[in-house]
Amino acid sequence: MPALQFDEDQPVLDPDTLKVPESAAHRQAIDLVGLAVTHTLGSQVQVFRDMNWYPTDGGGPVAPDLMVLPAGAIEPSPTSYRQDQTGGPPPLAVVEVPSASDTYVSLRTKALRLHQLGAVVYLVIVQSPGQAVLRLGPGDREPQPWAGQPMEELGDIRLSFEVGDLVLETPGGLRGTSDADLLDQVRRRALEAEGRAEAAEERLAALVRQMEAAGITPEFDPPAASG
Repeated sequence: MPALQFDEDQPVLDPDTLKVPESAAHRQAIDLVGLAVTHTLGSQVQVFRDMNWYPTDGGGPVAPDLMVLPAGAIEPSPTSYRQDQTGGPPPLAVVEVPSASDTYVSLRTKALRLHQLGAVVYLVIVQSPGQAVLRLGPGDREPQPWAGQPMEELGDIRLSFEVGDLVLETPGGLRGTSDADLLDQVRRRALEAEGRAEAAEERLAALVRQMEAAGITPEFDPPAASG
């Protein structure tokens, strides 16, 4: 199945080639985590949704809801991850958001295979009742409760549930229930940082002018005039 790659802003859906998530909550959870990981880890990773991964065990492809690969593991704009041909590394982590029709037995079977293939597996169950965040990491034989705990392989983001909503928090203080929430915060922070930088530059230029008026030569390169 062709991949959806997350860019620095937001994922772009191609309904002709991607499977359609069962519900809006399912898709929102995947997009929320995908955008947060892309923003938090940046160029350290490559993040894909619904991409066929051909592992080296010969058991056929799997297509995790979200797959996080180390940077450089795959060429730009791929259609699949042919680890069986390239001998590349396993994903750092995969994220599965089960559908309401998934049974625990089928979910556990898939999670255990992904785990045996070398990936840390996160299960994000958004259906109520039974909402949970689970992790299957090194040494685990069964998925462990992980709500509210740092997801190390995903940039230490945290997932929890509040009043039935999945809430994501980043180490940098972003907090939201959707990718639109996070994207808005990222943009506002960028604008605020830009404003602070301009203000600092203006203050430094004013200080340089005061020093020069007092006959003092600055021992650093003054900022170039803007505009």
